[in-house]
Amino acid sequence: MSQEELEKTDNTETKETYQDVKNDAEKDFDVLSDLTSGNNYEKSNDRYKDNFSTAVTFLVCGIAGLVVVILNDIGILKFFNLKNASGILMSCVLGGMFIAFIIVGILSFKASRKDKKDAEIEKDNTIKVMEWLKDNAPAQLIEESYSGDDLSEEMKYFERSDFLKKCVKNEFPDFSDEYIQDVTDQYIDELFN
Repeated sequence: MSQEELEKTDNTETKETYQDVKNDAEKDFDVLSDLTSGNNYEKSNDRYKDNFSTAVTFLVCGIAGLVVVILNDIGILKFFNLKNASGILMSCVLGGMFIAFIIVGILSFKASRKDKKDAEIEKDNTIKVMEWLKDNAPAQLIEESYSGDDLSEEMKYFERSDFLKKCVKNEFPDFSDEYIQDVTDQYIDELFN
């Protein structure tokens, strides 16, 4: 074999090797991002519960604290003395803080009302998507969407998830990717676990 033929062979092998490495790296990156990204979707019902409990906590603490400050100011309770400047300053600061607590509680109540409406819409959408999946994506179709019976359960999960996300995104393009991920995870759990 001549030097020129050897160089052509080496270049071809190098290009194929580089392309193989590049493809493998891209696949590894995709798998790694799937493994580490997780699902960060927060359900509206969970947000509602969080905002509602925050509202109740801040309102109770704010009202109770304000009552204690007022009772101290009128002399029924004796937590701090109002005869000097530091007592007056403490009363003003505590009063302002407890009023701020009440305001945060009211704002949290407003946010929880919005989240409750969103939770009802989300529940209806989830029912609609789950029914569509049951009608259009049976277990057999999902299993046929990927090749390789020798795949680990984790890799099967990712293959199933990718297939279902594409199907749902095509049918319901207005839904967010995080929401679709959450619903497809529920469907996979229901179907395969």
